[in-house]
Amino acid sequence: MTRINASVPAVVLGFHYGGLGVARSLGRLGVRVHGVDRDRRAPGLTSRYCRTAHVWDCEQAPVADTLSFLDDLGKRVGPAVLIATSDAAAVLVAEHADELAPRFLFPRPSPRLVRALTDKREVFRLAQQHGVPTPAVVFPQSRDDVLAFLSRAAFPVMLKAINPTRLERRTGHRLLVARTPEDLLRQYAAWEETDAPNLMLQEYVPGDDTTVWMFNGVFNEWSECVAAFTGQKLRQHPAYGGATSLGVCAENAAVARLTMDFMRALRYQGVLDIGFRYDGRDGLYKLLDPNPRIGATFRLFVDQQGMDVARFLYLDLTGQPVWLAPMRAGRKWIVEDADLDSSLARVRAGRLTLRGWRESLRGVEEGAWFARDDLRPLWRMSGRLAGRALRAVARRLGLAPLGAGVAWLRDAWGRVVHRRVKSLLGAVAFGTGLHRVLLREKAVIVLFHRVGERSGKDGLWSTAQAFSDFCDFFEQYFRVISLGELLDRLASGKDVSRCLVITFDDGYRDNHDVAAAELSLRRLPACFFVTTELLGSRAAPSWATSGGVQPVWMSWDEVRALAARGFEIGSHTMTHVDLSRTPGDVATREILGSKRRLERELGATVRHFSYPFGEHDQITEANRAVVRMGGFECCLSAYGGLVAGGADAFHLQRQPVSPWYISPTHFGFELLEAAMQRPLGLKHAVPERQVQSAA
Repeated sequence: MTRINASVPAVVLGFHYGGLGVARSLGRLGVRVHGVDRDRRAPGLTSRYCRTAHVWDCEQAPVADTLSFLDDLGKRVGPAVLIATSDAAAVLVAEHADELAPRFLFPRPSPRLVRALTDKREVFRLAQQHGVPTPAVVFPQSRDDVLAFLSRAAFPVMLKAINPTRLERRTGHRLLVARTPEDLLRQYAAWEETDAPNLMLQEYVPGDDTTVWMFNGVFNEWSECVAAFTGQKLRQHPAYGGATSLGVCAENAAVARLTMDFMRALRYQGVLDIGFRYDGRDGLYKLLDPNPRIGATFRLFVDQQGMDVARFLYLDLTGQPVWLAPMRAGRKWIVEDADLDSSLARVRAGRLTLRGWRESLRGVEEGAWFARDDLRPLWRMSGRLAGRALRAVARRLGLAPLGAGVAWLRDAWGRVVHRRVKSLLGAVAFGTGLHRVLLREKAVIVLFHRVGERSGKDGLWSTAQAFSDFCDFFEQYFRVISLGELLDRLASGKDVSRCLVITFDDGYRDNHDVAAAELSLRRLPACFFVTTELLGSRAAPSWATSGGVQPVWMSWDEVRALAARGFEIGSHTMTHVDLSRTPGDVATREILGSKRRLERELGATVRHFSYPFGEHDQITEANRAVVRMGGFECCLSAYGGLVAGGADAFHLQRQPVSPWYISPTHFGFELLEAAMQRPLGLKHAVPERQVQSAA
């Protein structure tokens, strides 16, 4: 394969094994891949080829919020290739192409066509219109329609979703092979949404899994196919009717020609994943499911120079020449966990022997999860699989305590053993000077909340001794500077290697009594972000009462005393609202009102702003614009991460300190993980299960 220019990063929406395959395929070429998935524990996000992991549900979040999130991500990673791995994401990108185009590169198919290709009713209509064979289909609107169908039906019958994603979200299933009228009626009643029918009845085309053929390809803006691959299913999951769990790359000129003619007629452009079933009764290949996006099976299809559809798409969008070589016929690809389950179902049904299973695996070149150079996703997936197996055994045997014991062991590993190992590794890394290499051109902004008293079992607090230990650690291994100095360094291009800024949020009195006293003795700078209308009050909002501990706020005199001692004071809004869920006029008042109040009380300009509840999805571009307009010089988040040299001052990340860290070196180890840009599943400062209070 010729050398490529990998300077343009890629953003992948959806990070199950399909998204993981994209990250590995492009990452091995040197492309920086950024992953987005609704599940922060998705195995794919642990890949070494996933530079940054972002938690966002593109299917369920409001469209406006998703567009704002993607715009913000695009600003941070630079112009990037945008790759959807689900139908919902493909529709989102197509229908909002104009809004996304300033930040991303992606194909521009007709939004109406993309939506049609994800709707089984529309697919059937388009196929009939253009002479593409399909199984017979009925779209019932009620149980009466199903009963009428039964009077002429031949079983088995396929019960499928018109919108598979919608059904899978509700039931965990996409289809059923109904073998009796009773099965069909029972499952129809359980799955159908009477107010918005989403089920269809499809003729069952006889034949085993090997009668299903797949096409993967890339179509340019003139609907010319610039890359074409065909292959055959060997096993599916669920067994006999689902996604490919074992497949083989194989030539099928008839399937390729049928697909290319169909897409040319539709004037489609972009990546396509489509399936057909060969019907031996009439010798026709009948259309099953088109996907106007990269399919989860795409790594089955590779040519002799290592090219797949993800690489073809990347090169095409970045304007680089590419030529298709002959595909690697006979190459096999497997989804390890799914194929094991499918194979066991076949064994139980008497349709697969141990010898036959071994023979079927001959020629497997790649797995969806396993990769010698990227083992973490496999370990994460295996852990999930083992947990499900143990829970199933416990349910079967009626051993509820076994399930509880497994959960306890997993929790103990995460809370004690794993963290102690990280603490030890952190001590080694900092003791040997490795941090000097990994933190080159990277600064850290740390975030504290309460200091001096325990605030419940979880939450965001540090004891006075723990805070002192962290200060020792910071002084020994970092250059502790003020937030203002960091902003000056970022603006002027000066070195920020190992610079560290200490910040506090909310305005607790112990920040004045305990933290500031410790910092003053050490002559360390810090910035205190305060919520103006909580100061001097007895307010006890729910986010501040973790563990039943009532908050005690600083007075204005104490805030003025901090400023007089040289500490920076910043805004944290007026009442600590979630700005992403607040009407625009209220959010503007919260941001600008806090600045005016601070400047009036302190008699000085306030330059710094930090977001309450500062997660990815709680920071919008509209509010960031208000912060800029209001005269602030920076915006700080609270979702973790480092600050690279030259970073935008309005996109500064902070690393929260919480009881999750058993020592400063544990905290330091996870900083180094972040510096390597390899999310390992425990990248976030406060694990999801521990977040009780807000920044």
